[in-house]
Amino acid sequence: MSRLEQVAQEQRKEANKGIDKLVELSKKKKTIDSQFKSAFISIARWLPFISIQIFGFAVIGLDKFVKGEWNWDYLLSPEFWNRFINYQLALWIIGISWFINIIIKLKNSHEGYLDNLYSIKKQVDYDHNESEFIEKQVEIERIIRKKYFIEQNVYRKLYKLRIKYNIVSIEEFLGKDGIERHLSNKNRFIAKITLLKPRLHIVKRKMERLVERLTFDWQKKYIKHYVVRYPKISRSLLVGGIKASEKNGRFNDYKLNVLTTSVSNIAPTSLVTTTIGFILLAFSFTFEKVGIAEILMFAIQTLLILWNTFMLITLAPTIFETTYLNVSEQRRSDITKLRNRHDNNNQNEKEIIQILEYDRKE
Repeated sequence: MSRLEQVAQEQRKEANKGIDKLVELSKKKKTIDSQFKSAFISIARWLPFISIQIFGFAVIGLDKFVKGEWNWDYLLSPEFWNRFINYQLALWIIGISWFINIIIKLKNSHEGYLDNLYSIKKQVDYDHNESEFIEKQVEIERIIRKKYFIEQNVYRKLYKLRIKYNIVSIEEFLGKDGIERHLSNKNRFIAKITLLKPRLHIVKRKMERLVERLTFDWQKKYIKHYVVRYPKISRSLLVGGIKASEKNGRFNDYKLNVLTTSVSNIAPTSLVTTTIGFILLAFSFTFEKVGIAEILMFAIQTLLILWNTFMLITLAPTIFETTYLNVSEQRRSDITKLRNRHDNNNQNEKEIIQILEYDRKE
């Protein structure tokens, strides 16, 4: 082996050692992060309990050190409400700012959330580069959802009518001489039967109209325009999680709406900072003598603010998982389902395709 080859081999060994060291440090970092997260969660679980215990012992010894009494008239004074509003502003501005910061951090670092977004992006890339499927599959899914909820409404109304009028079999009741057979099963007086019969004819017509909605011929003609409440779906909602407006019907208008979108997103934060700035500019500071009572009250309020902030921070991951993460998993699941349906050439949705193409053929 030449000298040059020996040097190259030694360099490769050194490089491999460096890579192994980086991998080892990465594993250690993950272990440390996991331990820190577990410790943080444990502290968060015990903090309310510990705080309440400390407060309880403080109340026991409070009368030994501080003498005071409740002054209910003070609640109606401007001074009380000034202090209370200032305290609430500080409480929620600090807490919500931390909460929003944690949510943003989780959106940028949560592995499950990022993995869902990456999976959705792959499907969108396939739609752009390989085979367009999202738009058509969204139309199919829309009809499937409408069909399901229409049928559920029909079944529910039929069930209510069947229970109300003691109808044993809907099929027999809607058949020939169904009303007569239904009345013959009733041990009623002739007068009652006479009064009931016209009502049953109305019930029968209502049931027939309901059952008709379950037929393919009715659905083919009317389901696309029938109004029913169902979970809406669109390409923008599925791909980007954004509910697009439909002001111009089925046509895109390509309006940027930069001003309105910017105002709607920036306004809340700007409004808060503007209000605080306005209050501070109108406020003239005068330093007062601070005693033990003021220091004690400030310390208590600070602890309450820290406690509230800590509670919001610990709740942030749970809220993130039940909102952002949950919705991203739903979108990933649905777009994967649509892709599989497309790859299967819509084998199980032939009737839905016929419904979609019904008006187009005529």
